[in-house]
Amino acid sequence: MRLIKTILCWYFWCLSVVFVGLAKGVIEGAIHGENTSRPLLNQIAIVSIPPILVAIFGTAWWTVWRKRSSARVWAVTACITNLAFSIGIPLLYFYAQGANSFWWMESIFGPSTAIGIAGLIVFLPVAGGPFIDRKEQL
Repeated sequence: MRLIKTILCWYFWCLSVVFVGLAKGVIEGAIHGENTSRPLLNQIAIVSIPPILVAIFGTAWWTVWRKRSSARVWAVTACITNLAFSIGIPLLYFYAQGANSFWWMESIFGPSTAIGIAGLIVFLPVAGGPFIDRKEQL
């Protein structure tokens, strides 16, 4: 169980680093006036989503790594966010371009989906379930 938690911890770190780079690029583009043809609400959403994802995945990484009392909450939040993207993006491709595009995108996002499901199994507190390590309550 500790190995899976460690893998998930560093997976959250990798995602937060990716979204830091994405946030930097998006915010710099907004500051320098790139893509001003979009409506204001779209620009606000595009600029605000990557920093929110950095906060979610970065906080999940930090709390799991430091074994904080709030680690379960942040890890479950990160796993649900991960699943929303790894299932949502292929579904968007399904509705836009059909089943072949869905399966192509699912082949890309399949490992991410599996990691999100594994994270939920590991971090969700199931009363009396086999996945809770009584000695190691995060």
